[in-house]
Amino acid sequence: MAKKENQADFMKMFNEEPQAAPVQPLPKKKLSPVGYEKKKQVTFAMTPSIRSKLDDIVDYYSYKSASAYLEEMIDKEWQRIQS
Repeated sequence: MAKKENQADFMKMFNEEPQAAPVQPLPKKKLSPVGYEKKKQVTFAMTPSIRSKLDDIVDYYSYKSASAYLEEMIDKEWQRIQS
């Protein structure tokens, strides 16, 4: 509180009024798309050689992550089975 008073006194010395900081609107909260499923963490084990192969496949196809690749592969297989 003392700082604002000192600032006002300082500004009066130069015949200027202190300016309030501009108010910036808060960013809008992003909404999830309709039908979006929240992801939950799943832990499972695999051998180091399989993990290495999975990482190579992910790099080859430029996926964001191994989990994104696995998610798509499981979904494709599920769709194939359902047909």
